[in-house]
Amino acid sequence: MRQEHEAALHALERALPLASAQLQPAVLDALGQHYYLTRSYATALHYHHRAFVLLQHAALRESEHALLFPVTLHCGEDYRALGAYMQACDMYERALPHLHAEHEMKSAALLYLGLGYCNYALSYQAAQALNAGEDVKLEEMERGFQRAIGFVVQSREICQLSSDLPGEVAACLLLVVVELDFITRRRQLVSAPGAEFLTSCFSLLDDVEEQCRQVLVSCQDMLKQGNTSTAPHGETTYVALAYLVRTFIQRAALTRLSGHEDLARRERALATHLYQHALDALGEPDFPMALLQAVLSLQAERSIDGSPTLLCLPDFNEEAPPFQCGLSGQVEVYYAAAEVAEELNRTATSSEDAHSCYTCAERCFHVALRLANAIVSSQEREPGYLVRCYQRYACILEERSIAAPELWEETSRTLMGLLKNGLPQVQNAIISAQIPL
Repeated sequence: MRQEHEAALHALERALPLASAQLQPAVLDALGQHYYLTRSYATALHYHHRAFVLLQHAALRESEHALLFPVTLHCGEDYRALGAYMQACDMYERALPHLHAEHEMKSAALLYLGLGYCNYALSYQAAQALNAGEDVKLEEMERGFQRAIGFVVQSREICQLSSDLPGEVAACLLLVVVELDFITRRRQLVSAPGAEFLTSCFSLLDDVEEQCRQVLVSCQDMLKQGNTSTAPHGETTYVALAYLVRTFIQRAALTRLSGHEDLARRERALATHLYQHALDALGEPDFPMALLQAVLSLQAERSIDGSPTLLCLPDFNEEAPPFQCGLSGQVEVYYAAAEVAEELNRTATSSEDAHSCYTCAERCFHVALRLANAIVSSQEREPGYLVRCYQRYACILEERSIAAPELWEETSRTLMGLLKNGLPQVQNAIISAQIPL
C-alpha cells in the first residue's frame, strides 16, 4: 500500500509541470489530498491553497468551477487539522455558497461537521478568555456554542438522510462533547445558578444522554449482526460510554446545587457504577457485549444498589501493554473518571476521603494528558485538542480552590506544575503539526 501511495505521488509530481492551466487545480488538489491522508497537513494546505487561488482566478472568467467547492472544503479541513480554527471557519464559510445538489451528501455533512467543530473550539477559547477576565461576554460565548450545536445537528441530519452510519455516529459524539463542555463552562462561570439556568442545563443533559444511547444502541446492533465492516470502532463505544458517565456526574453536580441530594446521590451512584465496569473492561481485546447490554439496561432503569464509592484504578505505567480501545477512548475514559472523583469529593464526609478523591482525580488527569499528548504528537488530532485538555484540568483546579479553600496551597502548586509542564508539551505539539513526520 505504501509503495502504491509513493508511486501515485511521483506520478502527480511529474504531471504538475506538464499539466495545462485548466488541469493544474485538479493535480494540485490531488497532491494536497495525498499529503492530508499522510497527516502532512501543512504541506497539504500548501497545495490545496494553490489550487484555491487558481480556481478563484478561473471563477472570474467562468460562472462556476466544479472544483471550487471540494478544494475550498479541503482548505478548511487542512486548517482545522492544524488547529487554525478561524481560518478553517473562513474556508468552510466560503465553501457554503458553492455547495449544490450534485455534490455528495457526505461532503455536505463533512462541511457542517467542520463548521460545528471549529465554532465549538473557538467558543471554548472564548470561555477561557471570559474566565481569565478578558472582555468577552457570557452571552457571546453561549451564542458561539449554540451556533456550533446547530451546525453539528445539520451534519447529523444529512448523515441520517444518506444512511451514513459512521458519519452519524461522529456527529452524535461531537454534539455530545459540545453540549457537555457548554454545560460545564456555564456552570463554572455562573456564580448563582437560577431555576431557568438549571432547567436549560437539565434539558441539554437529557439530549446528551439520548445521543449516547443512540450511539451505544447502534454499536450493539452492529455487533449482534456481526457486520464488522460497518460497525463503529470499539473506541467509539468507550468514548460514548465515557460521555455517558460525564452526563450522570454533571447531572449529579447540578441536582446537588439545586438542593436535591437524593437525586444527586442516585446520579453519583450511576456514574461510579458504570465507570468502574467500563474501567475493568478497558484491557479486554474487544468490548464485552454483556457490559454494553448492562449499560443500556442501567440507563433505562436508572437505579442501582449501594452508595457511590471511589474508583479502583488499574495500574498504569510505561511498560504496560496498550489498552485495546485506542488512545482517544482512554483519554475520555480517564477524563470522565477525574470528573467523577472531583464530584465525589464535594460530598466527602472526612478530610481523608476528600484527599483520596483529589489524589484519584489528579492521577486520572495526568494519565489523560499523557495520552492526549501522544495523540497530538502522532498528528491524529490538532494542537488545540491538547490545549483544551490542559484547560479542562486548569478549570477544575480553579473550581477545587473555590470549593476547598483550605487546600489552596496544594491546589496552586498543582496548577503551577500543570503550567510548567503543559507549555512545553503544547509548544512541541504546535511545532510537530507544522513539520511533516
